[in-house]
Amino acid sequence: MMTLWEEGPQRQVDLAETLDSDAPTMTRSIARLERARLVRRTRSTTDRRSVIVEATEESQALKKAVGHAWAELERATVGTMSQTRISEARAILAELEASLAGVYSEGGQGAALSRRGRAGESSVHAGKQ
Repeated sequence: MMTLWEEGPQRQVDLAETLDSDAPTMTRSIARLERARLVRRTRSTTDRRSVIVEATEESQALKKAVGHAWAELERATVGTMSQTRISEARAILAELEASLAGVYSEGGQGAALSRRGRAGESSVHAGKQ
């Protein structure tokens, strides 16, 4: 919902990509949101194969509550960390996310890593003890 509120209507395929979701999962999620009257799906006027997803007026009532909950979660997560430390943590997390995306993407080595993990190699720094 936050993506739709912040960026406006999106093609369903683009929304799935933005949220790193597969098509069936995105379709089910949007169907639930549509039943709750939080989103509306329409066919694109320029490409009949594309479905456009947009937030409804009814969803706007939730926007403020979600914003407050998100802000509270952020406060609880970062606590008294300085802005510098928060920026450093975000940079490190972005690196980890990119690394994991590479490992588990198509053609990546996720399966090989999983096999090694089951064989008892549980540390990234195995042998550096």
